[in-house]
Amino acid sequence: MLFGTKAVDPHQQQNHFLLVVGKVFTMQKVMFWLLAYVFAVGCFYLFGGSFIPLAIINTILFPFSVILIGYIARLFSQSAPFIFRLLYPNYKPLFNFYSKLVAVLLIIIKTIIYMFVWQYSFVVGILGLALMIFYANKLAK
Repeated sequence: MLFGTKAVDPHQQQNHFLLVVGKVFTMQKVMFWLLAYVFAVGCFYLFGGSFIPLAIINTILFPFSVILIGYIARLFSQSAPFIFRLLYPNYKPLFNFYSKLVAVLLIIIKTIIYMFVWQYSFVVGILGLALMIFYANKLAK
């Protein structure tokens, strides 16, 4: 065997569904998934007391909501960079010239925005998941 050349048989039909699911979860780094789910679980414990099934759905779909919000934020990167900085899902300041106070305020505002996004992840997350499936389906072909 030559370094995995027998790992995928070109004549065997692969399951398209599993290929798309694999692409969806490998389009983002592992650290993204970990941070998104840690934040979602934190929101679950803070806000999930009223209706548990909806809170579980919000927690599961939250990373897909973040992906959609990040996609929308990139649309503002050239025209409105401040909106881009507020919406883009990055916990680090994007530029080095921020003062410490501005950086802390930006992180606090982003946290509030993403807590709000978590509460509506049952809708936003489905749209984000659909976007991810669309792109993964394009990549799988």
